[in-house]
Amino acid sequence: MSHIKGEVILIAHLPGVVIHEPSIPFLTARTELQQLPYDQYQALTGGAHDRKSEYEQGAPVVLVSATQTTLVPGKSQGGTGFLELKCPAHNLDLLATLPNGDAVAWALDMIYAAWASLSLARPLSGFIQPRVSSFFLVPDGNTQFSFRDGVCDGIQVQGDADHEYFLASRLTEAPLSRADIQHANRSADLIRLIQESPALAGALETFLAAQDAALGRVEQATLCIIALEELFLRGQTSGLQKAFVATSSALAPQGAAVSKRALRDLYDLRSGMLHGRTGDVAAVSPHTLALAPQLLANAILSLAGAVSEGADLDTLLDEGPMALSRIAQQDPWQPPDQFRRDNRMSGHRSSTVSQMGATMGGPEGQAIAWSPLIGLDCPTGTFRIGETVPVVLGPLSYFKLEELEDREIREDFLRRTSAAIQLGQMPDTGRALLLVPDASNDATGMRLRAPCDYPGVRAAVIALRTLGFGTFLDPVLLGEYYFEGNIRLRLPSVFRQTLLTHWIDEADRPDAAALSKASSLADTVLRIARDHPGIDRQFTLLREAFFHPIISNPVRARLCFAFCDAVIGRFSGPDIGAQVAHLSQKIAPGITGTWFAEEARGLRNRLAHTSAHDVPKAELNQLLAFSQQLALRLLRYWAGTDGDVSIKGFRADIKEEL
Repeated sequence: MSHIKGEVILIAHLPGVVIHEPSIPFLTARTELQQLPYDQYQALTGGAHDRKSEYEQGAPVVLVSATQTTLVPGKSQGGTGFLELKCPAHNLDLLATLPNGDAVAWALDMIYAAWASLSLARPLSGFIQPRVSSFFLVPDGNTQFSFRDGVCDGIQVQGDADHEYFLASRLTEAPLSRADIQHANRSADLIRLIQESPALAGALETFLAAQDAALGRVEQATLCIIALEELFLRGQTSGLQKAFVATSSALAPQGAAVSKRALRDLYDLRSGMLHGRTGDVAAVSPHTLALAPQLLANAILSLAGAVSEGADLDTLLDEGPMALSRIAQQDPWQPPDQFRRDNRMSGHRSSTVSQMGATMGGPEGQAIAWSPLIGLDCPTGTFRIGETVPVVLGPLSYFKLEELEDREIREDFLRRTSAAIQLGQMPDTGRALLLVPDASNDATGMRLRAPCDYPGVRAAVIALRTLGFGTFLDPVLLGEYYFEGNIRLRLPSVFRQTLLTHWIDEADRPDAAALSKASSLADTVLRIARDHPGIDRQFTLLREAFFHPIISNPVRARLCFAFCDAVIGRFSGPDIGAQVAHLSQKIAPGITGTWFAEEARGLRNRLAHTSAHDVPKAELNQLLAFSQQLALRLLRYWAGTDGDVSIKGFRADIKEEL
């Protein structure tokens, strides 16, 4: 088989991006942002998605560019087709199986540059990682890719959301203006320099990771504030709020409506999240939250711009606000009302079906909600979890999944199940369901609330996590399922097809005794949520740390550290090492406690000051285990108190033991 140099075209979907024109030049001389017409999309996907109306409402935008690579002469004979790879956004290893590694590596660089530069230019839009969606590599002309002993006409790489964001017009952002494109092009010139600086690269990675679709605006703002603190307040132990306000004021462009009061509120948000203060989080307005990503983006670009002109980064950081005011970028900021929506995983489409004889429905007029737990192997029978707002846990069989889902999921699941049986995995293991028995009686309007956020479901999930069950997938990642009588309403997440057909290598297997403990703990979680919503926010951090496989490992680690800081605080003094060692062993005796005492600080520093694209699995597992045991100890402490529910009381109790 002869090989020749040929051109390959990259077509990468950019979720949420909207342009008014058919195409706009971008990044390089041969690169554009383009609206992808439906007929071209159908040609790329082989007509797999016959949903023209939904597609055209969103006018999906793709990044189009070209490079040279080694190809083989040939023309499609109609049978070779595209090589398709399902690859999670945070797993680059699978991409090594593709042909033409040079072209794939170039494509990843182009996609990253486009995403980073657009995000820095429009920080409130929170553009979702493009690799969560799909990209294509297509040889131009009469050439094909050589793959193993054959050829293929092109490559399609699908992320965790498959093609859902192509069909999600409700999840798009405000259209890009010409000024946005110009700003993004200027930002792109600095991306490589930013990546070469550990401090700036770490800040950029946090900035981009905070835009994850599974995180809300509060979490995004908090992660951005932490990154600003790590960048500018390194080594300071006092006067942090004052220093943060002065630094942030210096970073804001002239004319930006940034008051010192708003900046103090923003820093209080970080303090409230990390120190369990009840009022701080709820008191921050959406407009104040919107300052955080704008400030971090401007900090990264301002510092990178100065370094590109010969300035020394460490000197700039040491000089403080006076130096920052001289180098601050002056591009106008987005209006705060353009801050992205909270939920970008679902709400983009729904389906309502009447199913005669549905076994998962209830009596007429009674709404029943279901939350699948993929990766949880439920013992035979059903179990009631919680007394205050009870839910029922039971196994999710193939036949129940058939009633919950639409045809394409049933077909995918059936193919997946057939393959699993051949490999020795039984179809009805590793999947469970939480049932909300009478959703219609919920005074808060259950049918307007996702089942996975229903108090009883949320409490059950948190209780199971604190007992050490970390494998199962959080139901919030799958979407919403309701039955009212025989009528089923489904509001899927963009990830549910990937996750429902998830290969279950291992599963959590709680026994009846563990489920009994979970029931008791769930009632404690509900009491905290009802009486102390600010403290309850800490358990949201813990819950989000288990949004795997959607959230990247570095973000999961940051959420764990935020939870640990919120609960046990930080230690000071000459004997800090001994304090942490004793505390760690009290909370998690054995290997996990030893790891936290000896290694956690190093991992935290790497996250703060380097571009940590990943966290070793062994380290993440130890950090997750420590967080789970800390949460369990916290709940048991509160369960044994009469109304004294406070982080301060728990810390005093722990330190008294030391």
